[in-house]
Amino acid sequence: MVNYAVWKRYPELNPIDLWAEGEVPEYCAEYGQDVPFITPFLLPGKDNAVVMVIPGGGYEAKAAHESRNIAERMNALGFSAFVLDYRVAPYPFPVPQLDAQRAVRYVRCHAGEFGIDPNKIIVMGFSAGGHLSASISVKGGEGTPEAEDPVERESARPNAMVLCYAVLNMANHARQFVTPESFLPAYLDEYYQQVLNPTQFVDAHTIPAFLWQTSDDQMVDPHNSLEMYSALQKHGVPVEMHLYRHGHHGVNLALELESINTWTTLCAQFLRQLGF
Repeated sequence: MVNYAVWKRYPELNPIDLWAEGEVPEYCAEYGQDVPFITPFLLPGKDNAVVMVIPGGGYEAKAAHESRNIAERMNALGFSAFVLDYRVAPYPFPVPQLDAQRAVRYVRCHAGEFGIDPNKIIVMGFSAGGHLSASISVKGGEGTPEAEDPVERESARPNAMVLCYAVLNMANHARQFVTPESFLPAYLDEYYQQVLNPTQFVDAHTIPAFLWQTSDDQMVDPHNSLEMYSALQKHGVPVEMHLYRHGHHGVNLALELESINTWTTLCAQFLRQLGF
């Protein structure tokens, strides 16, 4: 059985809060959620590439089966990793984006301490986590040079993205996914349009991407991945996509499905070819 329990803080893994106490933007203690944090799974050495694992959960939870196991698998493939705990409902957008951007900034700022190359930060998102990964990757994220907090001076834009059965166009391809009206403000300026459908903001400067999904995913239409692949290819961005014939939504490492569980090896090969 797949474990859909919620990813949570494990003190023995030495989680790292992304903001100091009292400094978390938009924080509401009444919601009963942790201060956003990252959990490290670091390899020895220096200048390692790092994967920021972003679990799915429909922006209502963070799925445990898309967290530690993924990070440990990436370690086995030669990548350091973090698992991101970000805020979900009842927090509205753009709060999840703030948390994900802060995580990228934090790792980049402290790259030397973590043995990380600050130019080799990869976001790997699953389902809603894939949507979150794409929405912080397609545009913006510049640092604020004059910021007092050194973390905020860093760019929040990753260097590559891995989108795993990701929601990428909520307007057209969500199937059973939570509707955008439940967490988007009534107005939709350019930023919120980016949040709703990051695919439409792809251009020649978008970061490389690896995508995979199953054709019979009953929750997220595979046209999400196809649309993103087409946009990236159109603009000459390095991209690789694998559309597997069969597999349920949330299959993560697919250890029990030999036809799918190659995806982590293929992903690692793609990233290595790009110099990660």
